[in-house]
Amino acid sequence: MSVGSLIDQVIVQRVLLNMIETNPQALQAQYSQYFTADMFYADTKTIHTSLWGCYSAALTFLQLVTAVTQVFGSSAMPNVTSAWTKGNKDELKKSIETVIRLTMLFTFPMALGMMALSFPIMGLVYNDPLITDVGGRILLIMGVTTIFGAASTPVCSMLQS
Repeated sequence: MSVGSLIDQVIVQRVLLNMIETNPQALQAQYSQYFTADMFYADTKTIHTSLWGCYSAALTFLQLVTAVTQVFGSSAMPNVTSAWTKGNKDELKKSIETVIRLTMLFTFPMALGMMALSFPIMGLVYNDPLITDVGGRILLIMGVTTIFGAASTPVCSMLQS
């Protein structure tokens, strides 16, 4: 587990638990079709862990785009390193631009397709209405962030070489 995932887990779960303890009416208004009314007041652990599970399920799909584009940065390392050691700035610029173009060529369609098909994707993999609905909304909203995350990953790989 990465440090970012651990921080994400602690913060999101703490916010969800705080919300269910301080304002259960807001969550009940939004998620009453998935949980019984007494669960919002008696069994707070089930609701917050269920919602965290929906977030984690959507996050798994979002990381697929980043994993695919990470390969571009790794494959460019030999060319970037060679151009840097030779002091050939034109070759270095060409290598970096090629990787960025290829990355965006894959990132935009993958992220936009994931956003457009967020609910069917979640419904196909998870046969649970809660995960399909909540996870689909998360996938739809966070799909935009995938573009930036996936685009920065190969750039960071090239900068490290």
